Amino acid sequence: MASDSKKIFTQLTEALERIDEFEIKITRIEAERRLDCEKHEKAIAERDARIVVLEAENRRLRDIIDKNSGNSSKPSSSDGFKKISNLREKSGRPVGGQKGHKGYKHGIYDKPTEIIEHKGSCPHCGEEVAYGTFLL
Repeated sequence: MASDSKKIFTQLTEALERIDEFEIKITRIEAERRLDCEKHEKAIAERDARIVVLEAENRRLRDIIDKNSGNSSKPSSSDGFKKISNLREKSGRPVGGQKGHKGYKHGIYDKPTEIIEHKGSCPHCGEEVAYGTFLL
């Protein structure tokens, strides 16, 4: 009987030693996880701060882009080009003059009957200047 109780005592002692080893391992793993959590929380806080800064910068730049002559003191010439929508319906015909259209042109006179010279005086020096000659 004494040998049985010795065996049981030895087994219990070994089991307690293994439990102590597991507790040490668990404590080490918990400490490592705590450090990892702290690192992640710090990284998340840094990213959150960066996001706040970037959102403020984004808002500032959008305010600049959205300004025009209607909602700020900018001149209307700085508004840029706006696309004007065409409300006309397409006819299906090709662009330009259609086949069979005679067309109209300002012709050149073969024999001018009258020559008109336009003259004036220079506003700076008063000298007479010819602006152009037209044939009729």
